[in-house]
Amino acid sequence: IGTTGEVFYDRTGGTPLRLSDGVTPGGIPFGISSSSSSFNPDFKAAGGPLTGAVAVGSYVKQGLVVHFSVNIDFANCTEFQATSNTQYQFTLPFPVPNNVSVTIRGGTLHQNTGNTYYHINGIADPSLNANNTLMKLYYFGGTQDLPLRAPVPVNAISNTSTLDISGAYITSSLAV
Repeated sequence: IGTTGEVFYDRTGGTPLRLSDGVTPGGIPFGISSSSSSFNPDFKAAGGPLTGAVAVGSYVKQGLVVHFSVNIDFANCTEFQATSNTQYQFTLPFPVPNNVSVTIRGGTLHQNTGNTYYHINGIADPSLNANNTLMKLYYFGGTQDLPLRAPVPVNAISNTSTLDISGAYITSSLAV
């Protein structure tokens, strides 16, 4: 039933957003449909491909709001592009509006050998690049000191690494 004014949605996107009136079980639908799907983020480095890295994504879209999750596994990666100008990036499932910059602070690079974790930001800014589905990844701290020599921690990624990032943003697309 929930508290009056509480918003409900399911993670699968199978039902519309609902608003609790404090009485009706499950709340009252208020016309914003939800959809969910998986997507294939194009994950690469600015310097070239990351051969063998596997990126999978999923999202729930409610109106113009997109909740997304991207997971990257480096187990079979044979090319890390680990140079001082490396810029890891991936594509979002829907475009960011031209006048909006999106920052996601919910990312983690897991270096599973040695249990080291690096905090990763994602920034999508159409004013900085022509592709308004492109999210660039940046390192902003971790459980082990690293010189901040590159947008992604240089030499911190190996075949035992995984990266995950999730967040929400407003899209310019009405597509479902």
